[in-house]
Amino acid sequence: MAITYLDLGHSTARRDARILASSPVFGVLWARRYDRATWLRAGQLFERLYLVATMHGLSLQPVSPIVQGPSTRAALAALLRGPGAIPLQTFR
Repeated sequence: MAITYLDLGHSTARRDARILASSPVFGVLWARRYDRATWLRAGQLFERLYLVATMHGLSLQPVSPIVQGPSTRAALAALLRGPGAIPLQTFR
């Protein structure tokens, strides 16, 4: 809410872009379907990835704004291999 009312969107986006650019790894969970069951399975997969990373002394951080905005989700989908790829969760 504060981002909308205080017009912090552009500065937040610039900061987030710098953080992503400095991340050693960027991951995307994607599917060819966009329904509730697919979202649930993607969430379960992310939980498993998170636990395995933690077991190996690594950490993951979800980067949800990328898949929440229609324009950024479409731009990311265009980068993914294969027709009909829908990004569901991004992380670093």
